[in-house]
Amino acid sequence: MNMKELCIKIISDLQQRGADKVAVTADVSQMEELQFEFNEIDLLRSFTETTLYIKVIKDNKKANISLNQLNEAAISKAMDSVMADAENSQPDPAYDIAPWQESGVFHLGPETADRDRMYFLIDTFKEECSKKYPGLRLEGNITHYYSTQYYYNSNGVDFQQTRGGYVYVAMFSAREGKKVSSFNYTYGNYVDLQKSYWDVSLLQELIEQSVGSLECKPVPATFTGDVILVPTMVDEFISSLVNTQLTDRMIITNNSILKGRIGEKVLSEAVNLSSYPTDPDLAGGYFVTGDGFRSEKVDIFSAGVLQNYLLSHFGSRKTGLPMSKAGGCFVLEPGTDKLADMIKGIDKGLLVVRFAGGNPSINGDFSGVAKNSFYIENGKISYPVNETMISGNLLEIFKDVKGVSSDVLNSGNFKMPWVRCGGVTISS
Repeated sequence: MNMKELCIKIISDLQQRGADKVAVTADVSQMEELQFEFNEIDLLRSFTETTLYIKVIKDNKKANISLNQLNEAAISKAMDSVMADAENSQPDPAYDIAPWQESGVFHLGPETADRDRMYFLIDTFKEECSKKYPGLRLEGNITHYYSTQYYYNSNGVDFQQTRGGYVYVAMFSAREGKKVSSFNYTYGNYVDLQKSYWDVSLLQELIEQSVGSLECKPVPATFTGDVILVPTMVDEFISSLVNTQLTDRMIITNNSILKGRIGEKVLSEAVNLSSYPTDPDLAGGYFVTGDGFRSEKVDIFSAGVLQNYLLSHFGSRKTGLPMSKAGGCFVLEPGTDKLADMIKGIDKGLLVVRFAGGNPSINGDFSGVAKNSFYIENGKISYPVNETMISGNLLEIFKDVKGVSSDVLNSGNFKMPWVRCGGVTISS
């Protein structure tokens, strides 16, 4: 039985057991991973994993279950369990499945791995690293993935999306005698193997920073100043802002301080942000949402004006507000500034390369440690810092944007420039 036949049979069987609505997603993922560590290519592994996700609604009660054993006994047991869970859950008229849409088959990327090219890229990179940076401790991998997702429901929705590509990962720290720099890492997600490792997500720059960070110092005093967020940090902070203010939980519970502010200017006019899962430049995008809709680009902020929330089908039905067939895959439009000029404009501040902190509070306050980061003084990068805390408010710092770079980093999962923000407290 092929996957479509299996999913349709599960839907039919669950309806016969009394389900009012059923949605089934099957995810078949194949991976080939080539790893390296300590200047050696040491592991090639491959695996295939299949997972079924079943959603049932009965009398406005919902239950979900997942399983990765596809024999008849396991599937029957899962159907019994999900029906029992639905019977015992609390009803909510907002529970639903996607309505009928025209079926579609979507595809991007290669089905098979180019192992020779994977090996060549890793071998070349590690050899060059060992010569240029003999004290660098380096490990990582290139993984080829090929994932097919089937989505079917009892309303006749029929989608199949397949994505293939390669994820490069590198993790590293510098060593010299007893000195060791802070660990750092980066990654890139691409549909092919055209890029060398040196071209992956600021890798060469990050390695240079690690090598230059063996002698760190604290900032001279606590102060409130400007920070320049590198693109990975922009994505991390923007994602936190969106997830804590514009998604289901915060809008449904009325805890979002941005609820009811569609059409208002709430951030700097330099902030033009969208969620663009179908961007052809983003290998990590998707064609179908998790709740069974064709995905599409959604503008979130235009010149700082709030355009849309990111509500799921359930969130939309629960609140009566429009749903967004997107999420993640954030794209922030570039500005006109050069990074060097952004640095020149700062009297005292910080170049933030990595951040370790908890989730921001409901009102957007955040606090954590800036790692692999650099003190800026009198318009110049002065020295690498250690044990440096940064704190502020996500909304306030994106209101106080003082520069957006013309250069953009495409990680394959997002596209972000460098951003200079004000109003951040920096302390040792």
